[in-house]
Amino acid sequence: MDSLDLSLENLRTAPVDEQVQLHGLCEVGTQLQSDAFVWQKPGNEGGEWLATTSTTDILLQTGMPTPCRLTGIALGSTAPTLRLQFEECDGKAAVVVMLRPQKGGMKLVQWICAVSAGTDLCQKAQAAARNNTVPTNVVSQTLDLTGLSTSLSQGILHTNARSACFENLQWFTAQGGLGIDEKEWPLLMEIRKLMAPKQVPKMPVEVEVQVSELCFPSCKDEWNVAVCGVKPALKDVTPVPTPPPVEVPGSALLSRQRLEKFTQALGDTETAPWVWLVLVFGLMVGAFFAMLLFPLFRHKETGRKGPMRYKQVEFIDGTGTSVPIRMTR
Repeated sequence: MDSLDLSLENLRTAPVDEQVQLHGLCEVGTQLQSDAFVWQKPGNEGGEWLATTSTTDILLQTGMPTPCRLTGIALGSTAPTLRLQFEECDGKAAVVVMLRPQKGGMKLVQWICAVSAGTDLCQKAQAAARNNTVPTNVVSQTLDLTGLSTSLSQGILHTNARSACFENLQWFTAQGGLGIDEKEWPLLMEIRKLMAPKQVPKMPVEVEVQVSELCFPSCKDEWNVAVCGVKPALKDVTPVPTPPPVEVPGSALLSRQRLEKFTQALGDTETAPWVWLVLVFGLMVGAFFAMLLFPLFRHKETGRKGPMRYKQVEFIDGTGTSVPIRMTR
């Protein structure tokens, strides 16, 4: 991802409703700690200085459902550029800005040396640089990218490349440069020389490209009006009020609506087991209490009747004559 050389033949404009946003450069606490990055040392053929990470909150929204997350920072070897690499989305993305020396510019070299601690990269660069006063034996440093937001607010060339040979690539090239502290500049150039590849491989492929120009707001919420026009005002999103619940008038205990709801509950695969469990449990509890109370009511009924008394009987003799006999107490 160090360079993107294109031979453009068929051009078409990008969709006008494309939403591209960069989040996390200006928020408090989003500065990049060197301890969170790992230097990917190239082979003997050289390459570029690249450090990767998996713990940043800097996101690039390219119009896809899933935003791209910052996964690496690279120092260009074919040109003095700083490249932010984004992944974990639909394809890959990169934000590239040209570097230049500037008095009081961004501190970058000490952060690079802190990430590369344990190697002799910065020691070799320090030995080759003239009149270097920048310490390279640093352990932990913080990289502040708020200056990058100012460069991106001056205008960006957005290239959306699609091909069957590689993943979808969103390439954002800043029109304005990024100033690096002039005291660090000689040392930064020596690091690039040490990392420069012996030969840059090239492979022509057929690519479908969309090119557009856009701006990212700076940390002061400003951008280049001449390039991107007047910055639109933020739209106040009024939340839709939640309607009050509809009151259902009281109905009979065994109304048709309640019977239909009960039937639906019995037919639902998720609620039916619980409904049957409640019904069976209620039946078992009712049977249990019935068994406990049955002897009690039976005893009361027996005590209420008392002993049987006979007031009149009939006596039948041998001839079949019935003679009533009244008995007294």
